[in-house]
Amino acid sequence: MVKTFKINIAGLERELQVCKVNEDLCIAAFILFGDVEMTVVCSERLLSLAPPFDIILTAEAKGIPLAHEMAKQNGNTDYIVARKAIKVYMKDVFTIEVQSMTTREKQSLHIDGNEAQRMAGKRVLIVDDVISTGESVNALEFLVKEAGGIVAGKMAVLAEGDARNREDIIYLEYLPLLDMDGIPLGDMSDTISVDDTTNESMNYFVREVEIDAQMKEAYAQGSLFWDKVGKIDELNIIIGLGNVNGQSEIYGNLLREIIFEFEESVNKLDTFLEAEDMEAFHQEVQILKMSLEFIGATELSALAFDLAIASASEDEMFCIEQLPGFLIDLQSLTDKLAECFTQ
Repeated sequence: MVKTFKINIAGLERELQVCKVNEDLCIAAFILFGDVEMTVVCSERLLSLAPPFDIILTAEAKGIPLAHEMAKQNGNTDYIVARKAIKVYMKDVFTIEVQSMTTREKQSLHIDGNEAQRMAGKRVLIVDDVISTGESVNALEFLVKEAGGIVAGKMAVLAEGDARNREDIIYLEYLPLLDMDGIPLGDMSDTISVDDTTNESMNYFVREVEIDAQMKEAYAQGSLFWDKVGKIDELNIIIGLGNVNGQSEIYGNLLREIIFEFEESVNKLDTFLEAEDMEAFHQEVQILKMSLEFIGATELSALAFDLAIASASEDEMFCIEQLPGFLIDLQSLTDKLAECFTQ
């Protein structure tokens, strides 16, 4: 039976095939080829987060659908593909070697002189489907600089493994590395089962993995606080805890602090929209989106993302129609979090 890993990307759920890399490591294969829906949606979301740029650069071959769709949605922006082999049409070739997670041997990436001229002095946005070791992205960055271009930014649909900790990339979702059973390495999703019925969810461990000792103790004790947090429908505490490396005290403090941030955001968003200040509205909802995503409020984060896209394009009517419902849901989450901290 083929093992799969379930992931939600930009609101779309997919089952990725688990593939063996070596005796201790597996990866979940993310393929954009043939998935038009995923390509279109991810391109839209990445563009909403992208810095200003003039041209797109990607590596052959898995990043091609993404680069093409992003260029198309951005108004037919030019894009370049760094090829894995030198083709007959290529003259004055720039070359660099690269080793990626999915290739067993070193490969080369090439652009020709005409492509280098198209990048010279231009803001180049580097895009790929997945950033893992970062070798491919680093190679593309080298080609941009050799051509005299300016790296505007580096983006991907997924950040795999330690790439999630890089501060120089923008990505939509985290893709963990997997063990031979298809279980995320260092992830808690198959370690703690959380439901909204009994305290058993707070001390139910099914696998021996390394988890922060403080978090493990808090769950094993079935504390009232964690019981309340675990029952908040809008919150996925597995994701939230994973974002702070399983440190329950840090996560708990974060939830406490974020209550005040949410309360301020409710007032600010209403004020900015009434004043028709879409730029300030966009900035505030972007910050809110990142905060919601970080604590594990994924559905609310997706709604905030929709508002961010709309405000970026100055679609005031969409914001006016959608904001009230979003604020009601946000206030509901805020109230539930506040209740968790009451004795």
